[in-house]
Amino acid sequence: MTAIQDEQPSLTEDVAQIRCLGFAYALMTIRNILNANPITGVDFAQGAPLDWAVPFARIRTLSDDEKAWIDRYMQEFAPIRIPSLIPNRELYQKDKAFCQPLLGKH
Repeated sequence: MTAIQDEQPSLTEDVAQIRCLGFAYALMTIRNILNANPITGVDFAQGAPLDWAVPFARIRTLSDDEKAWIDRYMQEFAPIRIPSLIPNRELYQKDKAFCQPLLGKH
């Protein structure tokens, strides 16, 4: 998977917004799994590095495109490990740097 910023300027802002929402929802899902892991027990520190995405993953009906991006990110970041290695991944770092300001505008 290519980082969003590496695909610019070929993406419109609407397409980038959809992908960023998928990214945020995938991170929120992974964060929730890390926080309530049935093996290690409840430990909110495990998902803390992904907390920034939660405000952007608003409860609403998702488009098929957003769902597709959630699925792609979930596959890309699998398997979920404790401690999480996701914050160290280049894709995560680049897409967070791109998406956080974009999602904050909406």
